[in-house]
Amino acid sequence: MKRIKLLYFSGSLIKGGAEKRTRNILTSLDKNIFQVYVGSFGMKASFDEYTNYGMTIINLGKRGMIPFFSLIRTLRLVNQIKPDIMFSNLKRLNTLLLLLRMISPSIRTRIVITGISNNPRYHPNPAIARFLYKRSEQLIAISYGIKHYLSREWSVKEKRIHVVHNGINIDKVVSLSKKDCSNEWFDGSKPVIITVGRLVRQKNHDYLIESFAKLNHQIKSCLIIIGEGRRMRHLMDLVQKFDLEEKVCFIGYQENPYKYIARADLFVLSSRWEGFGNVLIESMACNTPVISTDIDFGPREIIEHGVDGFLVPNEDSEILTEQIKFVLDNRNRKYIEMIIHNARMKVQKEFSSDLMVKKYQDYFLNVYSE
Repeated sequence: MKRIKLLYFSGSLIKGGAEKRTRNILTSLDKNIFQVYVGSFGMKASFDEYTNYGMTIINLGKRGMIPFFSLIRTLRLVNQIKPDIMFSNLKRLNTLLLLLRMISPSIRTRIVITGISNNPRYHPNPAIARFLYKRSEQLIAISYGIKHYLSREWSVKEKRIHVVHNGINIDKVVSLSKKDCSNEWFDGSKPVIITVGRLVRQKNHDYLIESFAKLNHQIKSCLIIIGEGRRMRHLMDLVQKFDLEEKVCFIGYQENPYKYIARADLFVLSSRWEGFGNVLIESMACNTPVISTDIDFGPREIIEHGVDGFLVPNEDSEILTEQIKFVLDNRNRKYIEMIIHNARMKVQKEFSSDLMVKKYQDYFLNVYSE
């Protein structure tokens, strides 16, 4: 049987939810069915290990700010490989492939883009994206919320949008969560709240820190923030303003955040917007109860409030404080144990990487056969 040539374009496969998802997909696709090529605009070293999975890596150099040169290199590669399917999942690379289709209509390759990995309202170039996405042939959304938004607001035909929720390698997450963790804050003397995410406006750490400051008057606890970003100085000033220097710990980017999450009493996602919320299912797999803001997309498709986690309104620090206090007050009782159990069962049933890869593989096969 002739293998299907799949050409994937990416900047890197190291950090970020989109990169983790793609790494799982590419390494797990059946190589008896798919011949996988990766056109890399990122560091070549970040892809070296993937040659062991039967993939061919092509270094396209730096992407740069001028798309013309990237387009030329991409067009040259497409003409060389003649792929059956081209696939991308990052905003600028999606735009690149859709532009390629417009300037080279003779290319018969099917183009699949993973719609938006985040809330499309906050796309950096919404007008251009809307214009191009309306002309996309095949589009994968990571949540039904994104699908409905793209159809309603961007006029993308709904029949062209296929939803595949993200999945995680549960065994790997659980294994990493059991690694040694020497952080002194996990000595059992007080409950630990944890959050993981880039220190950017989207993640709304201000909201969490403000809620934690109110909580600290009622329950002596501590907050660990994992992540790095341009708002570090601002957030540290906020912690100082609330006199929380001894209660809040910034530990930067962690290659293995799971060993911290698994030892915490509660995980909180305080984002203003998300496309899905991978870190929620990772935390649920670590047997840590989760609270998330009930934003437009993502968390409400993961969490059923009061059954396997908790949802709170965005930007309401009083309610978030009350919900955190409730979980910490009841952390050793059967109700929270039931929440943790239900969450773990849901992740195994609905959000495994095996299920995600199967859905992608079936979708690619369907696209190819059309």
